Amino acid sequence: MNKTLIPLEDFKRISSTIYSILLSENAEIGKSCTYFSVLGSLILKKHYNIDSQVVVGSAAYLLDAADMNVLLFAEAGENGFISTEEGFHSWIETEEWHIDFSSPLFPEMCRNAGMSISCKPKMFQKMKSSMAASGLDLKVDGDFIVSGDYELTQKMINIFTSYQVNLDIAQFCCDWYRRPPGRMAESIAIKDEMGKVKKLAFNEFRFSSAW
Repeated sequence: MNKTLIPLEDFKRISSTIYSILLSENAEIGKSCTYFSVLGSLILKKHYNIDSQVVVGSAAYLLDAADMNVLLFAEAGENGFISTEEGFHSWIETEEWHIDFSSPLFPEMCRNAGMSISCKPKMFQKMKSSMAASGLDLKVDGDFIVSGDYELTQKMINIFTSYQVNLDIAQFCCDWYRRPPGRMAESIAIKDEMGKVKKLAFNEFRFSSAW
């Protein structure tokens, strides 16, 4: 059985490509999970022939079991935590795998949430069957629990695709990406909506391990 669906170097390359584009657009990186899931899913389809689904919902990741630091994407509801338009996360699912291309930014997201955490950027790519049964079962670094919301997923994807700039970014991301061991262009020139040319640099994440 494969330990991961895609190799770590490929995961890192995909995350880095998306991250580089978001930096060029001055996006709020800590709240860009929809870009990481939508663009990541498109890259998986075009360059790996892997079908995947973008899912939006609530999510919890245990990143530091020693201090029980859990990165939570949700809002408090009457019967527990729920996903809303203000409190949600977005990830990718295949038939057997849960993939989160935004995971290299988890430590930054934790710090932005006011959490004191010492963990480093890592890959998050796990079998769906390994998901914890409940929040009480989050015990080991990398344990996770997610709950997809079909209606919210459709709404957020519709919002995303309603902006032409997002469609342009998606096309550009897929065209720019090169599957390892191929080399990524270190920088390229693109035109913005006003026809102004700007330089986009490739910013590579530096990590070599996984949760």
